[in-house]
Amino acid sequence: MGKGVTTMELDSWFVSDDPVAAVDPADLRSVWTMGRNVQANAPGQQTAISIGCFERACSPGADTQAVWYRVAMLQMLAGPLGLLSPWLRDGELADVVFQVAATFPMKRPAVGVPQ
Repeated sequence: MGKGVTTMELDSWFVSDDPVAAVDPADLRSVWTMGRNVQANAPGQQTAISIGCFERACSPGADTQAVWYRVAMLQMLAGPLGLLSPWLRDGELADVVFQVAATFPMKRPAVGVPQ
């Protein structure tokens, strides 16, 4: 994972409600596109993407956990909630969405803490 984080440390990411790090908008778009490609190649199937794929999709040194979390929020807002519909065309989000999502203040979702 980015910045020397190992997969064993992923669980600890959810222990605190620290801020989610700001990321590069290009990394968000890259991971968003990777997810769309996986969905297109396996329609109607549940899929999983390894952390290595996230690392390769991001720029060197990127905080892949922060990128993953921010993209997950975008997927929820664009998908089931439909809140990003004005900025969504043929499954692609406008650049401004990635620019805002890259730095918008977010807190980690600490397990067991009501949000």
